[in-house]
Amino acid sequence: MEQITFLHLSDTHLSFETPCPAICSAPSLLESAYRAAAGLDTPPQFVLITGDVVHEGGADDYAKARSLIDRLDAAYGVRTYILLGNHDRHAAFYEGYLGEAGRTGRYYYSCMAGGLRLLALDSAVDDQVPGHMDVAQLDWLEQQLSLKTDAPTIVALHHPPCGTSVRQTNANNLGEGARFADILRRHPAAAVLAGHKHFVTATALPGGTPVYTGAGLAFGIELPCGGTLRFTKSGRMQYCTFYDGQLFYSPLDLGEAPTIAQLTPAQMRNYHGK
Repeated sequence: MEQITFLHLSDTHLSFETPCPAICSAPSLLESAYRAAAGLDTPPQFVLITGDVVHEGGADDYAKARSLIDRLDAAYGVRTYILLGNHDRHAAFYEGYLGEAGRTGRYYYSCMAGGLRLLALDSAVDDQVPGHMDVAQLDWLEQQLSLKTDAPTIVALHHPPCGTSVRQTNANNLGEGARFADILRRHPAAAVLAGHKHFVTATALPGGTPVYTGAGLAFGIELPCGGTLRFTKSGRMQYCTFYDGQLFYSPLDLGEAPTIAQLTPAQMRNYHGK
């Protein structure tokens, strides 16, 4: 299989207010993320946004988000796949983003994305911070994972299904983590991708499926220091590369940093830090 690349964004918290609230992304910040990824030597083939797409907005905000994302997809030659988080609102999303007013229920689906099979889940409960899935969705996940396919499978959801680096916040993770982990133990995937925490954590489920929790684009949260969590306007995202049966997960920061050296990948192979 050839190399597959994609961009993992999470917690975009899009807002179309002027001025944009500090904990949200203005449209220009989202566009900066697409532009930065497109400028890489191997640009992403698609974009995955794992929830909190809009910051508690109404149908009009979702309509604006859809228009923005469609424009970015066309400009940068990608397709964006989204799922919902705890700051999203199902009815408003269905009406504004999908144009399906009156639709109810959870939003989850299976599709092919850049040569990968994507199982996009819905762990969001309106007006509730922790994540939950009902039995029907977990049964669907197990059924999908049991289907034979030659394509590597990525499972995506907003709430991490297991612990992260800040143990004290784990009560806000996926409530059905034990059953989720058991399903993945019996039907391993190439990786599970989540968001919600606004910082990066990498771990694995029993059985070996890796779990990557992405940073937030709208704002970041630094690990505890002095007893507090520091919120920062970081603009972080993750560049993902899949080859040789493995997913490689590389955090990227939109902020400027001084250049101290430039080496090609070939030069890096023989670099000794001198």
